[in-house]
Amino acid sequence: MSSSIRLSVLLLSALFVFAACGDDDFVDDIFDGEMDELVQTYADRYEANLSYPAATTRLDDFDDEAAYDFQEEFVEELVDRGDEVTGWKLGFTGDAPRPFGAPGPLFGRLLRSQSRASGSTIDISDTWVMGAVGVEVALIIGRDAEFELTDFPLSREQVLNLVEGIAPLTEFPELGFEEGLMGINYRDLIANNAGAKAYVLGETTPLSELQIDIDSIDVRIFRDDSLIGESFSGDALGSQVEALEALLRHLAERDVTLRAGSIIATGSLGGDLGLEPGEYRFEYEQLGTNTFTLVE
Repeated sequence: MSSSIRLSVLLLSALFVFAACGDDDFVDDIFDGEMDELVQTYADRYEANLSYPAATTRLDDFDDEAAYDFQEEFVEELVDRGDEVTGWKLGFTGDAPRPFGAPGPLFGRLLRSQSRASGSTIDISDTWVMGAVGVEVALIIGRDAEFELTDFPLSREQVLNLVEGIAPLTEFPELGFEEGLMGINYRDLIANNAGAKAYVLGETTPLSELQIDIDSIDVRIFRDDSLIGESFSGDALGSQVEALEALLRHLAERDVTLRAGSIIATGSLGGDLGLEPGEYRFEYEQLGTNTFTLVE
């Protein structure tokens, strides 16, 4: 037998033994390398305001846990580049069936770079590839909180004791993917940090000063002084308390502490609005007004 044939046989034998032993380290290294490369791409696209490539079409075995792992790596990369986590957001808090096959609400992180003051003017084309306008409220967390899964369900009092204040909030998710909306599923949205891209935060009212139920705050929505919609604060998962508890359960599953000062965007109060130019004014009962202008 020639030396070249003998070498080929030895290599094939080694590969057979490698596979038979069930050693997946090599495969895992390949997957991790692909994920790291895609995380860098996501961070670059986020900063350049370009569409994301769908992670589900590029990474194998991309289940919910893998999607949230990817999101964590993506956000950590943005933090390494100088950004800062300011809180959390919930998505798909409406009634089932939810978009893109989502089995429940999605969770993501809010970042300092996404924050806009009430009264801001925001350029649509400079900020989103394909965005939307979500009418929401924000809960401001007053103290650190960490729970075990065995602690759930929490009482209403346990949840509300974490909340220091409440504020008007408009959250603008990014839905721009290279494959288009028909070519993605909900795990792609988990991967892109639940679409977090920008938010406008109004003035905070201490929860102790709120004179109506936290789920009974009426909201009126105006564009260019015309009333275009109405909603109420209890429309996110049926209750602000339920929305915050859902986030707390998610954080418990991932051994994450909710930090004091965090802004919690609890989900859209009704369907999202399209990104149309105009002057927007959202009037919140007892909380005041949130305003912004969208331009092209």
